[in-house]
Parts: sequence; structure tokens; C-alpha cells
Amino acid sequence: MNETKTNPNNEYKGFLTQRNVTLVSPLLLVIALGLGVILILNLNKPVNTGQNRNGNNAISETANVNGNNNSGGKQSTGNGNSAAAQTNSNVVGFGQTFECNPRSDEEFYRTDHTLVIDPKNPLVMYVNAEYLGFHKSLDGGKTWKLLTNGIKAYGRADEPNTPCYAEYPFAIIDPQNSKRVILAVSGAGGTPKDFNALPSGILESLDGGESFKQIIRDDMNGYVSSITLDPSDSSIIYYGSNSSPASYLEADPNKIFVKIGLVYKYQNGIWTELPTGFNPYTGATGVHVNPNNQNEIVVITLSAPKPQGGSRSAVGVAQMGILRSLDGGKTWTATHPLPEGSEAVINNTISQTNFNKIFLNPFGSPKPVSYYSTNSGRTFSTTSRYVDFARYDPHVVDGSRLIGYAWQGLNGPAVNKLLESTDSGATWREFSNLPVEIKNIGDKKTLISNIIWDPIDKNTFYMSGASALVWKTTDNAQTWVKLLDYTMIKK
Repeated sequence: MNETKTNPNNEYKGFLTQRNVTLVSPLLLVIALGLGVILILNLNKPVNTGQNRNGNNAISETANVNGNNNSGGKQSTGNGNSAAAQTNSNVVGFGQTFECNPRSDEEFYRTDHTLVIDPKNPLVMYVNAEYLGFHKSLDGGKTWKLLTNGIKAYGRADEPNTPCYAEYPFAIIDPQNSKRVILAVSGAGGTPKDFNALPSGILESLDGGESFKQIIRDDMNGYVSSITLDPSDSSIIYYGSNSSPASYLEADPNKIFVKIGLVYKYQNGIWTELPTGFNPYTGATGVHVNPNNQNEIVVITLSAPKPQGGSRSAVGVAQMGILRSLDGGKTWTATHPLPEGSEAVINNTISQTNFNKIFLNPFGSPKPVSYYSTNSGRTFSTTSRYVDFARYDPHVVDGSRLIGYAWQGLNGPAVNKLLESTDSGATWREFSNLPVEIKNIGDKKTLISNIIWDPIDKNTFYMSGASALVWKTTDNAQTWVKLLDYTMIKK
């Protein structure tokens, strides 16, 4: 295992690991979480509207990278000189409007990682649906209310005073205060004061979603590729960002929005950019804090430049590897426990109850492969089969049980079932049938993006996906009930 000490004073260039990683074209349809930048376009300009995502821990090219956010950034139809007067304070950049409809199956009302359940009251839940907004239910998903106060977006082309809500990447409920809700609205590469990134950053509600307030500074990178609360002190926030320029065609390709690192830390009311260093076009696709030692932080990274008019690739790109801090983010060590060709990591998850257990997928590895670790990412082993996406069951406290799925069929025809591992990700078996709405697990219109468990009942868990779908099972995935889809939301 190679190690590289980072230079806390290093700016822009960060550190290179001196390892040239050879990767083939991405096998995932995902663009690296934290690396893609949203196509919020300058007015009356040609744009790059291409996307490539899988909707899990990734963000699309017209959205943010870990399946995430484009701040309503669809094709611009405005000219900045609308005749109508602005009457909605939640509409930003008034006059720049967007067609507020899915442009493709890949953008079909995605929910990403915004489905969250109140750990103290499972009847309370939240979910964001791309184009349709952030919603709350107080009755276990029977009815839903649109939350608007303080959630800003560009206007719709057909109704300039109505926000065109984006694909938001993450939502979090504070486990120690259920009234506190965090919504990462991400946005284009840039700061929240940049015209093409106005609806970006992190919103906080202290009243159960009735109102939200921007909590990042206007000189910080508003592009959020990963976010977590410190498990032992939920007032502390970490979010991962990226060192990519904005991706709209008129953007300065040499302008990036971080200075010394890829991770921001919020503590005692102060934001600090942590000195992880960075390579060009690198994102923090996962930030994880040890619940038993808040000074230990693990950051998963991905470096993949995107040439003008091309697709992202990690071929021949030096990777930063896995970064670890043992002093709360003051200093960092880079390690390389994954094989060359597998160091650019896209999807990654860690057990909430056992910090030693990590599951991840590389971005564009030479063959479809997943990895698991039982020692907090110091070493990894390959899984018995490729799994696109997985989550640890928090009711199995040793972190040995995961539920996942493989939608791409890279080892043969896609299997239309959930997969289960009971040995920390080493081996997998077909576990249960999927909801009836999923006719083909590879269909992007019903692609699953999140799996979360009921905080009380171990046999109850939820899934969300495209089409604003939310499902619930109360019998360990033997049967499913649909709680929501896009047709049930008034547009």
C-alpha cells in the first residue's frame, strides 16, 4: 500500500500520487459524483446537453455528479428581460427560464438520495422529485406536501414566477433533532453568488421543512458531491465538492472553485475548507466519519477529466485514492488499497453501525467489479459478483448484511431481483422480487436510487427511484406498496 502525505498549504495543484491509472471507458452510465458540473446555461447560448449517469451515488453531466443536481438547469428559454414582474421570491435569476419537463428517460423525475425517514417518527418522511420539488409526508406516505419556503430555483418557461425545481442529490434528517432537515441543492460549478449557480449549496431547516435557509458562504463551491453529519455531534457537517470548472460552454475552463481541498467542514458556526489537496477534475464521492472516533474521517475520491465535447474518462489519470484524517481534518494521508484501474471510485457506502465495513464500485474499471472492506478501507477484496448499488442494513449492527441490485447486466442479462449479502459483501444471492412498477431493472424511468430502513421495524424498508417513485415493504421485500409516483404530484 502506497501512502502520500498531503501538504496542508498546497493550493490548486494539491498532490499527485505519481500513479498513472489506466481505465477503459466507463461501464457505468454514471458521471462521477462530485465531478460533473450542472449545465446551467448562459442565456441565448448553445449548450452541451449530454448526460451519462446511473442515478445512484453519482451525478449526471447536466446535473451534479453522485446522481444529483442541475438546479433546474434545463434548456434556457429566457432572455433575462421578461415582461412579467417577479412575484415569487423563490425564483432566482428572474428572466432565465427552463423547460421544466424531462428531456430523456435519464432525467425522468429522479429522486436520488433525498428519501429520508424521521428516526424518531417513521410516519414523517421527505423526498425530492426532479422538476416537482421537495415533499414531506406526515402519514407514512399517504399524502405529501410540497415544501417551498426558502428553496430557490430558476423559473419555468411556461410560468416564469414558478420555480423549476432541480434534481437535488441529498437530504438528511438530524438524528438528534428531527426538526432539523438538511437539503443539498448542489447546482452548477460555482459559488452561490454566480449567476449560473444561484440555486446551489446547502439548505437547512430548523422547523421540519417549513422554511429553509442557505448555510454556506457565498465564496464557497456550491457544488455538493457528498454530505454527512458527524454521528457523535450532528451539529458538525462535512460535504465533499470538486475541483472541476463549470461545464456550460462559456465557462472559464481554468476557473475552479476550491482552493486547498475537496471537503468543507462546518463546526461552531464556521465553515473551513479542509486541506486534502486535490488533483484536477477530482471530486469527493464519499465523506465518512467514524461514529466511535470523530477525529477519523475517510474520503473516497474520483479523478476524471471531461474534454470539450467528450465524455469523462479516468484513462491514464493520476488518482488521489482514499484519503484519511486522524485529527478531524487538519492533516491527511492518501492510500491506494485498490488495484490500478479501480482507484477512481464512484458509488460507495459505509455501515452506519460498523465503520470497518465499506462497499464501493470503481468508475470505468477494465471489467465489472465491486469491492468490499472489513477494515475501514485499508484493504479491499472483490465481491463474488458485480453489484451496482448497495446499502447496509442498520439493524444488523456488525455490518454483515447488505441489500443491493445490478441494473446494468454486465455479467450477462440483468436480474430483475434485489440482491442480498450476509457476509459483509463478499458473496451475493438473489433475494426478492422487485416492485411491480419495475418491469425491467435497466429501465431508467424506474431506476432505483436509494434504499433505507425503517428505524424501528427491521422487516420494513423503503426504496426510491426515478418517476418520483417511493415504495415500502413491511415483510422484508416479499411484497411492496407504492407510496408515490410523479403522476400523484401536482405540477
